[in-house]
Amino acid sequence: MKKISSHSAFTIVELLVVIVVIGILAAITIVAYTGISQKAVASSLQSDLNQASKQLEMFYIDNSVYPNAINDCPTPTSTNLCLKPSGSNQFTDYSPNNTTNPPTYSLAAKNNTTIYTVANNSQPTVLSPAPLNPVADWIATTQGNHYGNFYDLVGKQYATVTRSTPKTIYDPATQRIYDVPANYLAINPRSDGKRGSEAVIEEGRTNYLLNSYFSADTNSDGLSDYFSTYTNGSAVPTTTRVAGAVYGTYAQRFQITSSSDSGKQYGIRAATSSAFVAGDNATTSAWLKGAATGVIVHLRMDIYNGGTLLDIQQATVVPTSQYARYSFTYTNLPVGTNTVYCWFMVDNVDTGDNADISISAFQLEKGAFASSYIPTTTVSVARQRDIVKVPTIGWTPASGTWFVTAAKTGNVSTSPYLFGWTASSTERILMFDSAGGGNMYIAGKSISGDSQSEYKIMTGYSTVAGRATDGTKLNIFVNGIKSSDGAVNYTTPIGLPATAGIGARDDTGTSFWDAPISRFNVYSSALSDSDILSVTNSIKDGP
Repeated sequence: MKKISSHSAFTIVELLVVIVVIGILAAITIVAYTGISQKAVASSLQSDLNQASKQLEMFYIDNSVYPNAINDCPTPTSTNLCLKPSGSNQFTDYSPNNTTNPPTYSLAAKNNTTIYTVANNSQPTVLSPAPLNPVADWIATTQGNHYGNFYDLVGKQYATVTRSTPKTIYDPATQRIYDVPANYLAINPRSDGKRGSEAVIEEGRTNYLLNSYFSADTNSDGLSDYFSTYTNGSAVPTTTRVAGAVYGTYAQRFQITSSSDSGKQYGIRAATSSAFVAGDNATTSAWLKGAATGVIVHLRMDIYNGGTLLDIQQATVVPTSQYARYSFTYTNLPVGTNTVYCWFMVDNVDTGDNADISISAFQLEKGAFASSYIPTTTVSVARQRDIVKVPTIGWTPASGTWFVTAAKTGNVSTSPYLFGWTASSTERILMFDSAGGGNMYIAGKSISGDSQSEYKIMTGYSTVAGRATDGTKLNIFVNGIKSSDGAVNYTTPIGLPATAGIGARDDTGTSFWDAPISRFNVYSSALSDSDILSVTNSIKDGP
């Protein structure tokens, strides 16, 4: 008999199982490799920036300035450097500023879509582009110690900032006020604790108090120039200048202990300012710390017409062991006003009462809220408004989508805007408007000024979106949620202007957001509701 042999083989099911297992293992390997690769890129970019920072600082030590360029290779001149990144990394957007004291710089490094930035006195920070390919992605970026600008991750350029005077910004993390050079924005870490930075774009203001940070005491009596003491009791207050101020070197310390008083007052009065007239709003503010027992502590304004007292208004404050800013506003000064006095007062002093208060960064300004501190010495000082302009290349107002990540303003300014553009003095579309009463609403405006507005209250730090469709309708979204009021009717501007403004409507100085703005993005199409939610979730917690 002929023997017949048999051979075993894989069944179809077995082959499919093997293929699926191989696919799963391959997917796991790819995901793991991708994660490792991304971490390697991030680590490489950070390492390159750290090394570049060290070389820039060494150059500064030798030359007292930063180099004009970092890509002068292979043989740099005496004013330049040759810095080479590793692998496929690229150094981009090196920006030195040797006109400030001390000089500063900022530098970016990129690898495909991964971008890190660094500035003097900072660590490398990642900048993550928004999803779905925006045509502009402007993000607040540091370029020096507490100042910088908006940088477009798409166009790889900085915004144009116009303000020829310096300003300041307070950082609660350090409890100090920092100087901001002209033509830069004040930049802080985000105030909600999320990743990234924020910029405050402010209107112009003037501080009318002289020697407002107590820098001078020419007769060495312990009381700063342009200030005087007041008392209607028998105790003698002690005034000294002490170190540890919020701004500058000295704060004004005021101490009083009473042994024979009953309901008396003591205080420090600032030099008079005659710049005010009837109808003005006057706001005074000061940074105070200390302790008081049995007394009431006030900030106060006296309103005069020549030698005639018209009115007194004051606000009770409760200083603590840490500096905090206190302010209040006198709304609509009375007819005949030509002079305003500012006071720090200790009221209702009785026997055994005492107070020990330090005062720093005193301010008196016109307006309905306290703006950032404006230092003064022998004359009043004006701070110009912040005007921030960005190009509108690729924007389509007829069917575009806009996102702004910002904080609700606590200030009641005149129609403040997060974002808007003007085609002329009468043709404009203003995406994010505020209504009065201290509540912040989001609204769409038509170019004619007749607003059929949809409102949605913005609270805290929010990401707000506006979506234009077919040049006739505008929807508003706050934190990814669409307003239930329906779409706003609006008219598309006739011809898109070359530039748009961030935080201010136009150059007139009448419409300012006056609150932190972290980022804004522009898309050239009307995104769907789900895409708007996706972008919001991607950018709301920082880059």
